[in-house]
Amino acid sequence: MLEARLQQLEAEVRTVPGRGAVHRISKVDAIGQLAAGVAHDFNNIIAIVMGYSELMMEKLGPQTDLQSYLRRFSRLVSAPQG
Repeated sequence: MLEARLQQLEAEVRTVPGRGAVHRISKVDAIGQLAAGVAHDFNNIIAIVMGYSELMMEKLGPQTDLQSYLRRFSRLVSAPQG
């Protein structure tokens, strides 16, 4: 009777994903979280650069060459990516 129960438990263990699969899933999840964090930090940096470019556009006159470059930069950075 004990032998039959042991065989049943061994069969159940074989049907459950092994530790390797769980470890791989955990690694993929960690990489996803890391990528999300990097993207968030990158967006924060872009927001700072955009803010400074807007301040520069306000300080410059509308007819300067730099103003046109800043407007182009602003359009490129704020364009939806897809």
